[in-house]
Amino acid sequence: QHVEQERTALGQRKDTLDTQLTSVKRALNQAQADRHELLGRLNQVRERVVNQRAKAQLLEDAWQRYEGFPDAVKTLLANAPEGVVGLLVDLLEVQAGYEQALDAALGSLTSAIVVRDRHALERCREVLVSHALEGAQVVVLSDVPAQRSLPRAPSLREGALGTLGQFVRHDPAYRGLIEWLLGPWGLVDEIKRLVALTPPPEGHWVTRSGDRWDGTTWQLAGSRSRDSARVGRKQRWEHARQELTSLEQELQTLQTAWQQAEAQWQSLVTQEERTRQDVEWLLPSLSK
Repeated sequence: QHVEQERTALGQRKDTLDTQLTSVKRALNQAQADRHELLGRLNQVRERVVNQRAKAQLLEDAWQRYEGFPDAVKTLLANAPEGVVGLLVDLLEVQAGYEQALDAALGSLTSAIVVRDRHALERCREVLVSHALEGAQVVVLSDVPAQRSLPRAPSLREGALGTLGQFVRHDPAYRGLIEWLLGPWGLVDEIKRLVALTPPPEGHWVTRSGDRWDGTTWQLAGSRSRDSARVGRKQRWEHARQELTSLEQELQTLQTAWQQAEAQWQSLVTQEERTRQDVEWLLPSLSK
C-alpha cells in the first residue's frame, strides 16, 4: 500500500511537471518570437541610424563649407573681412513648403553676402581682387531705405495667399532688410491665374513651387530638388540632426527591450531544461 501511495504521488508530480513543461514551452515560443521580432526592428533602426548619420554629416559639411556657392563667396566667408554678416539666405528661416517660393523670389540673391556698411563692401572688393576671383553679390545694410520708403506687395483679386514675407522668420535686427527685399513679392496659389490675366499683373509674384513673375519676365520652376536649394540649407541640417537624435533614442529603447527579451528567453530556456530534467528523473521510479 505504501508503494502504491508513492507511485500515485510520483504520478501526480509528473502530471504537474508535464503541465509546467507545456506552459514553459508555450512561453518560450512566445519569447523566441518576441526576441526575433525585436532583433529585426533593431537591425532596421540601426541601418536607418547609419544612413541618417551620413545624411546629417553631409548636410553639416555642406553648411560649414558653403557647398554649392561660388568660389568668391566661399573665399569671402572663409576669410571674412570686418563687417561681413554672412549669407543672406542664412538670415532667413522660411516656413516648410515655401522654400522654392523664397528661392525664386531671391533669384541670384540666394548667393548674396550681407555686410554692414560701405567700408565692409570695399574690404570685400579688396579680397576678391587679391585672390583674382570673379565678383560676388553683396547687400549692404546701411543701404536699406527708411521704413516709410519700403515697397509694398501688390494685390490680386483671386488666388493671392498674402505676402511672401509672411512665411519667412528672421532676426528683428534685419527686419528692414527683409522687408526691403521681400516686400514687393506676393504669393499666388498657381501661376495659371497670372498667365490668364491681360494685361499681365502688376508687381512681383511667386508660387509655392517656384514659378515667378517679376513684372517683366516669367520664370517657370519646372522640376527642382528641394534638397539642392540654397534656401533653407541650415534648416535641413538641423532637421536631419533632430531626426538622427530621434532615431538614436528609438535605437536605445529597442536595444533595452531586446536585452530584456534576450534575458527572458535565456531564463525560460533554463527553466525548460530544469523541468525536463525533473520529468526524466521521475520516469525510472514510475516504471518500477
